[in-house]
Amino acid sequence: VTARSDGDPLPAGKKIEGFAPLKQEKSDDEDVLGDASRRIEAALRSDGYWHARAPFSKDARSGRTVITFTVSRGPRFLLNSLTPAGNVQFDATTIALAVGLQLQEPFDEAKLDVGIARLKRKYIAQGFADVQIPKPVIQEVAGSVTATAGLVDVQITIVEGPQEHVAKVEVAQLPAEARFADTDLAGAL
Repeated sequence: VTARSDGDPLPAGKKIEGFAPLKQEKSDDEDVLGDASRRIEAALRSDGYWHARAPFSKDARSGRTVITFTVSRGPRFLLNSLTPAGNVQFDATTIALAVGLQLQEPFDEAKLDVGIARLKRKYIAQGFADVQIPKPVIQEVAGSVTATAGLVDVQITIVEGPQEHVAKVEVAQLPAEARFADTDLAGAL
């Protein structure tokens, strides 16, 4: 089994063997090939190629199988804007820092997802246990997309919900051997 790529280049400095370790796997199994295809796409998307695709095909001739990954990068997208809505607790700058994306840098939707999870944890740590942050709206900027480049705007909607405060913690009816001083409990909190 041999793997090769066709179409657009792979990410800089990468070889097909790094994405499709067929020799280590000793297989041209559909699951292994699907995983390799997703790894190629994820690597390209992390560099701003938001619509990257890398489907594979098999060609078996003369007892030899050639797997071809046809790479299509598409335009490289940069982040044009990141706009929060519904936020009261944190200002737009704090939200942008928590999300971790930079304006005019390559847009990476997976990094956005990680940043949204980090933002949600930040809200929860501040007592917003019911915070909801639906999937952000990502839109290509009209007129900005060419065959090689484009811009995206991201809008994050935040439903903060009520902020909860812990006023008092009580531990009642512990067995005698499990009891400890109130000062130990206060120090633990």
